[in-house]
Amino acid sequence: YYDTNLSQAINVTIEYLDPPSRQLLQELSVFGNNYFSIESIRGFDQTNIFAIKNQIEQLLQRCLIQAYPEDKFKLHPVIALYCTQNFSIDTKLLERIVHYYIKLISDGISYLNKQPSGIDKELNCILHILDTAIQNSLYTSAIALWERISIYLWTTGRWEVLDKYGDRIVSVCKMINDHKSAALLLIRERSWIYYWRGNVETAEEKALEGLSLAQQLEDEYLIAFAEQRLGVFYITKGSLNRAAQLLESSFQILLRLKKTSHLIDGNTYFGHLYTNKGQYSEAIEYYKKSLELAEQENDYKAQAISYTYLSRCFYELKEYSLCSENLEKSLKMNSFIGSKIGIAFYYIGKAKLQLALKETASAKDLLDKARKLCQELELNNSLQEIELLESNL
Repeated sequence: YYDTNLSQAINVTIEYLDPPSRQLLQELSVFGNNYFSIESIRGFDQTNIFAIKNQIEQLLQRCLIQAYPEDKFKLHPVIALYCTQNFSIDTKLLERIVHYYIKLISDGISYLNKQPSGIDKELNCILHILDTAIQNSLYTSAIALWERISIYLWTTGRWEVLDKYGDRIVSVCKMINDHKSAALLLIRERSWIYYWRGNVETAEEKALEGLSLAQQLEDEYLIAFAEQRLGVFYITKGSLNRAAQLLESSFQILLRLKKTSHLIDGNTYFGHLYTNKGQYSEAIEYYKKSLELAEQENDYKAQAISYTYLSRCFYELKEYSLCSENLEKSLKMNSFIGSKIGIAFYYIGKAKLQLALKETASAKDLLDKARKLCQELELNNSLQEIELLESNL
């Protein structure tokens, strides 16, 4: 590109495009060096599909874009650089693209239901658009996009992406005084990722920071959400009385607010509380309540979680047939929604069951699979459990 003759040749090529194709090329520069599809173009360009296909064909014939499998396209690398240097970002266009992706994620994934097939293919482009929106001060749109895509990232175990963007988005929220979004992200996402990695102290700090913001806002829902999270953390820390108080008080508020997904979680956490007390029959009753609510809501993720914890209780009660039955149901659900965490838990639970049944070879294979996933997800507590199980081989 820095060759003058090449730059002039690109100028001439672009000048020979018809005006709509020239306009489309300028619009496509917002995607940088990422894949795009005709569907994504239609998300911000209301031109009919036949006209768009004709414009794409012109750009292909002049080698300005390149075609890839699955009806994907990319700007030629040299052209992508040229566009970056010569075309300024149209913020109204960028806003339309952000809202297109928000709709795509909202329509294509309900973290309660299933893993979408389309979002994975668009992920790099979505993250590029997120970066571009922040760079161009479209902060509110960037926050809204992150709130959608972060749920997908969590479900599919993309924790490295959550780490890369999580605190940055919270800082953006604070910078524009959107303390409600900051509180939600701290409570829902940032505290939870530390908890699952075994860093309960940092998890508590993040939740308390979110709680403080929620209290300043006098937001009853966010306060209850934070207290529910803290209740889980205190179970892990062994402060069961404090945990019980927080879980009960938050549950009553969430019940009054009719926050069904949190009521499902609340019953699950009461199950954890009784599990930690060794009262497995009581725990089973709460996990069954969670499962019943999850089934009513078609919440496949919550159903998978309920089956996982039911299997653990039945294992402790040496009811191995029921343990196995619930494990297989959890695997089916977790595979369906693409939950790597859930699949890792299945491997561990199945390995424990196989060890109890003296099926050592099968248990070893399952633990190997579990370790690989847990290392990827940095599930430190689960890795310790795997080491302990391996010592029994």
